[in-house]
Amino acid sequence: MNNTIRMLGMASLIGLTSGCASIMNGSTQSVSAMPMQGGRIVTDATCTIASKEGTWVSLGGMAAVVDRSSDDISVRCESDTAGTGIASASSSVQGAKIAANFFLIDLCIISCPIDFGTGAAFEYPSQVQVPMRLPNPPAPVTTGAKPPAADAEGETVSAL
Repeated sequence: MNNTIRMLGMASLIGLTSGCASIMNGSTQSVSAMPMQGGRIVTDATCTIASKEGTWVSLGGMAAVVDRSSDDISVRCESDTAGTGIASASSSVQGAKIAANFFLIDLCIISCPIDFGTGAAFEYPSQVQVPMRLPNPPAPVTTGAKPPAADAEGETVSAL
């Protein structure tokens, strides 16, 4: 009987000192940067995922483990063959986790502030597509010289 009471007490303490999302998902998640060109993933791209929480680097199509947050993430990918691309993604609140906090844990009195504070209440899309663009070719250089004059048959006429 004492062990049962002790276990219930510990379970209650854990429930009161952490939120449902913190327990179930933690404060990190995997996000895959998907640099795309012509409907294909650019696998040689290096992608940087950034938010106020930090910066993470991955290869095209691969996942990085990022900190959950209410802030948007920005994704910048660069490739020698496909150019550069930039995209962003917003996080969303995990409604089911908040409902579990409310109905199953503590009416959101303690658990919700913990989940929102740690970022565990938020979720990013698991994949962020980044459209890649090759840089524009340089404009032709003009010297300001006029092209040589031509006669009626298209032959170049000398100015002598």
